[in-house]
Amino acid sequence: IKHLSFHDALTGLYNRAYFEEELERYNFPRYYPLSMVILDVNGLKVINDTFGHHEGDKLLQHLSQTLVSVSRQGDILARIGGDEFAIILPSTTSEQSHSFCERIKKACQQDKIEPIYLRLNISLGHVTQEGEYKDINSLLKTADRKMYQDKLFSAKSREKHFLEAFRIILAERDPHTSDHAQRLQGLALSLGKRVGLNEYQLGNLKLLALLHDIGKIGIPDSILFKTYILTPSEWEKMREHSRKGYRMAKNIPDFAPIAQEILYHHEHWNGNGYPDGRANS
Repeated sequence: IKHLSFHDALTGLYNRAYFEEELERYNFPRYYPLSMVILDVNGLKVINDTFGHHEGDKLLQHLSQTLVSVSRQGDILARIGGDEFAIILPSTTSEQSHSFCERIKKACQQDKIEPIYLRLNISLGHVTQEGEYKDINSLLKTADRKMYQDKLFSAKSREKHFLEAFRIILAERDPHTSDHAQRLQGLALSLGKRVGLNEYQLGNLKLLALLHDIGKIGIPDSILFKTYILTPSEWEKMREHSRKGYRMAKNIPDFAPIAQEILYHHEHWNGNGYPDGRANS
């Protein structure tokens, strides 16, 4: 019972209650310099929405194992929120804390786990207490602010990470979809230039041609690869791919501008399309 009260059931790491208790205990001069790292998983919501919470859980467990592998004996690792983790580094200077964070980043960059969407993409921030922070809340806020700065600075690489992951998954699951997207991209750009779209609009059109079928990632293989006619219930599930794609795109800032187009790319001018049967729009 004591073990359960201080540990996170999913990852086996310490929980927030134990983390805060230990941070309070270590926040005394005899443990200075006291460093702390806050980090979170980029894109957990996208993974949960696309592949299911069981896959999101695998991602969290994989990160936990990676953090344990690069940590020292005596470091205190905890999962303190849904996608947020924290590490207490007793008697650790700011320079040592920075080196530790670089080890974490390197381990994530070298991650080769399959499927590709479970490869780690994180944001982190670290802070060192040498007496200047009056309490642990100030310490936590500083580390949290640095983590969000890192998230902002790495936003472009994060979007590139998801774009590449989705492109590879689509190609692996259905090579015809990948070939279709490449052909459509060329046709769409040619038409877009002909009608006078600006560079921003052409960029979105190119991305839309590549990702319009992204929701098929969430369609079961038994339906996606069926070689004969789909049943009405199977066809209903297949038609869900535009809504799935919409949910995926709207949760990724660089993809959000084309989310609406992904949702409606199977609508017809006469109202016979899906998902909403929109006409003349």
